[in-house]
Amino acid sequence: MNKYLVVAVIFVVIIITSLSFYYQLQLRQERENHKQSCSQIMLLYDMLKEEQEVLMKNEGCMVSKSLYLTDLKNQKIKIDSLFSEGPFLVLFFSSSYCNDCVNYCLTQIKDFMTKQGFNKIILFASGYQLRDLYVFARSNQFNDKCFYSMNSLNIPIEETNMPFMFIMDEKLMPSHFFIPKKEIPEQTERYLNFINEEINSTALFYENK
Repeated sequence: MNKYLVVAVIFVVIIITSLSFYYQLQLRQERENHKQSCSQIMLLYDMLKEEQEVLMKNEGCMVSKSLYLTDLKNQKIKIDSLFSEGPFLVLFFSSSYCNDCVNYCLTQIKDFMTKQGFNKIILFASGYQLRDLYVFARSNQFNDKCFYSMNSLNIPIEETNMPFMFIMDEKLMPSHFFIPKKEIPEQTERYLNFINEEINSTALFYENK
């Protein structure tokens, strides 16, 4: 009888020890996950804070009316002629920027154009061969009139080395700057929806002038 009791006690001790070890591992994993989550939140907070400081530097900037761009037909276009009919959403990107970030922005814009029927968009590309832009536009079913090659807008936000979006109208004063992040897709979606409403409301004003 004592033999069976000893075995039972040992069995119970093993079960308790195993459960204790299991819960300790679970607790340790939860703490690690929480720590990583907090680190990610702080990283995003720092990124967004730094981004806001960068965006503020661009408020009140003007783009030169003497600036020329090149369309996909290799023709020179004066920049103010592109915005004579009201504001457009502009995406600026460069061949020196993060390639994944550029592709993310272009994909998001293409999806938005398709879903919302949004067509008031202009893409400014810097540092690309015109042939490469032409092939890209055709393969992704972008309108040729969306793409323009240029060197620089000469505004501070270009120094972030990240593709960025903004609104620009006939005054050539860019506003509503935004740097899309593929880690926060819902932020990009909210921005595009907001811009869609802004541009549509402004378009009604131009139609009634």
